Amino acid sequence: MLPKVTPPRVAIKMARSRLAVAALLLATTQAVDRSKFRTCQDTRFCRVHRKPPVPPPAYRVDAANVALVDGILRFEVSDQVQPPLLVSVAPHADSGVVRTRVVEKDKQRWEAPDVLLSDTFELDTKAALSKTNDKATLKLSSGHTVEIAYDPFSVKLTPPGAKEPSIVLNQRSLLHFERGTTSAPRRRKRSHQNVRKISRGTGRNVKRSPATGRTAWRALKMVPKK
Repeated sequence: MLPKVTPPRVAIKMARSRLAVAALLLATTQAVDRSKFRTCQDTRFCRVHRKPPVPPPAYRVDAANVALVDGILRFEVSDQVQPPLLVSVAPHADSGVVRTRVVEKDKQRWEAPDVLLSDTFELDTKAALSKTNDKATLKLSSGHTVEIAYDPFSVKLTPPGAKEPSIVLNQRSLLHFERGTTSAPRRRKRSHQNVRKISRGTGRNVKRSPATGRTAWRALKMVPKK
């Protein structure tokens, strides 16, 4: 049986259609407005911590302060250089939902309300805590397990019956926490648009227009000194 041969005209049409599709895809790719997408260079935190000159210090858990208070597991972590951070692990009443937060100690930071969960959610009141020398384990009523490793600090969430965790926080010990700083109030610079000069001997107010570059004069009432 002879192989099927494509006629020359059909082959040319197929080649043209392929070129048209390729040109359309290329035009679509080039039409994407890249200015609407943020990159690492647009974010200070990413620029600073993406390639640090030295590895970040490892955080360790203060085992003495690990406690289950009002249904929330609370403890402190420290890098032995800066003040400790407060960590809270709140098990949700829903199956396998755990909320972990890291905040600064003795310092209130602004938080965007539209990206954070509300504090008024139902906790898993049946969660049980057990501790050893190197970790703390929170057993949830759903069968999930939350494991807090002390050194280095990490949080693992493992589903019931699973051998490997489904989520690991700080797995490679690369926690970067940008702490708040108190900056001095900035002095408001006087703009050229608002600066008015009093011409000597004329008693007139001089104001330069930034749009036209011309100088506008306005008479001022001079009050003689008594």
